[in-house]
Amino acid sequence: MKNILAKRNFTRITALLLAVAVIFGTMFALPVSAASGDKVTITFDYCYDSTGNIIKFQQTTVSDGYTVGTPGEELCKIFADGKEAYCIEPGHTLYSGNTLTEDGSTVWKNLGSAKQKAINLALLYGKPGSGKCLSGTEDQKWVATQLIVWEFVSGCRSTSEGYKCTNTKFIDGICAGGANPGVKSVYNAISKSLANYSTVPSFASAIASKAEIYEMEYSDGKYTLMLTDSNNILSDFGFKTTGGISVSKSGNKLTLTSSSPVNDAVTFNSAKSMPSVGNTTLIPYGDATLQDVITGVENDADPIRAYFKVKTSSGNLKLVKTSEDGNVANIEFTVKGVGYSKTVKTNSKGEFELTDLVPGKYTVTEHTPTEYAEQKSKTVNVESGKTATVSFSNVLKKWNLTVKKTDAETKSAQGDATLAGAVYGIYNDGKLIDKYTTDKNGSFTTSNYVCGDNWTLKEIEPSEGYRLF
Repeated sequence: MKNILAKRNFTRITALLLAVAVIFGTMFALPVSAASGDKVTITFDYCYDSTGNIIKFQQTTVSDGYTVGTPGEELCKIFADGKEAYCIEPGHTLYSGNTLTEDGSTVWKNLGSAKQKAINLALLYGKPGSGKCLSGTEDQKWVATQLIVWEFVSGCRSTSEGYKCTNTKFIDGICAGGANPGVKSVYNAISKSLANYSTVPSFASAIASKAEIYEMEYSDGKYTLMLTDSNNILSDFGFKTTGGISVSKSGNKLTLTSSSPVNDAVTFNSAKSMPSVGNTTLIPYGDATLQDVITGVENDADPIRAYFKVKTSSGNLKLVKTSEDGNVANIEFTVKGVGYSKTVKTNSKGEFELTDLVPGKYTVTEHTPTEYAEQKSKTVNVESGKTATVSFSNVLKKWNLTVKKTDAETKSAQGDATLAGAVYGIYNDGKLIDKYTTDKNGSFTTSNYVCGDNWTLKEIEPSEGYRLF
């Protein structure tokens, strides 16, 4: 390594540190760190592209008054006791053989939690955490990760939602004019992952209190709901069966199914799938007179979550009342369901409607007025998003009468007399309503009449051979 540094006139080696909003784990098993305060020795090695050429700066890059690289300058990778490291002080001096102290970086402490989290995210999505998923050489992956770390450290990349690059001087320093396309490809892949980090499915919210409520519709004996993710990020979330509602995922569509109504909204939530690095840690190393570095990476301690709520749609029940005598207003009915009981009266049209009912079966019972024949209760199934209709028709209570005329002495007609032909009148409140004539057996049966206390039967004309009483 001394020969490399001599050739480069001890050019300052710089590294990118990605300020991370969440701590991700790396896919590599890094060596266990020594105790805090221990020293690590710095070494370097050249970074090569896919053709075996050393990766070089294409234009001068300056950060906070320090020159990070100049045209033609070769870019070297940093190692701390043999572990890959990333610079968090672009352009500051660091030589092969220098020693840095674990947890001795004031620079790292002063970055603040937002940048520290963003840097860890960059490492998770970059070579330490996602190296196996990124294309290009291992050196191209390291360079791209370092560039993004520098952007976070120097404020050239936002630490707010989206982690957008606000100044491209670091990536331009390496890739200007289309140079080092392999580095640019890895850089773009990491940037895309960062941009999508805070993105949740379009139907969900990252804040539980803002979760939208969706209604499942009833059809063919079950309740279903299909949600489409227009953000095309659904593959990063795994929603599980919750509250009896099963979940299936296909592409950007999530289908929820329930065989029973969902009276109270059920909340679904899922943590975003992130790269996992086991129990590794991110460790800063520093010295007040030298460039500080970091090694390792950590799992995201507080991954983005997606929330949404589901319930079944309410249903309605409408009653239509008819009556033989036309009286349909103010008739009382009691409607009962699971945990529900309500007594209502019909309006002037003989109707009422109950809304926002929980889907299910309801029993409707009429409080039948005494003048009508008793009505049996009816059961109706209320479905989500629909109006169930039930009808009742009242029939007035009625009576009829069968009359048999007999001879008071012999029970049958005597001599030339006959029991046929006698005329009887049906009266209501003294008013003649109908007349009936006995047959050869001295009998007749009346029609049906509405029940009441004011009906009377009276013989109007006797049959031949008998007198009128």
